[in-house]
Amino acid sequence: MVSFTTGAPAAAYSGDADSLGDINKMVEMFSATAALCKLDYQGVMYIHGVSYAGRDDDAKIEEQREMCREYAAKVIAKIRSITE
Repeated sequence: MVSFTTGAPAAAYSGDADSLGDINKMVEMFSATAALCKLDYQGVMYIHGVSYAGRDDDAKIEEQREMCREYAAKVIAKIRSITE
């Protein structure tokens, strides 16, 4: 299983002309690499918008903390489903 965060919001990875790229195309390489290495690929999980921007804004900090808590719970649930 591959898990990562992005600093930019989801819109930045939409694949539109003004975006940083298409997140779906970016993660395609993970399954190919896993297959090449004969790994048991369990998919990819990611969360957008986790960045240093707004670190002086208490409300923004708390918003990111809550997003990360929710994401962590999803990652833990996925790991449990794989290992049980």
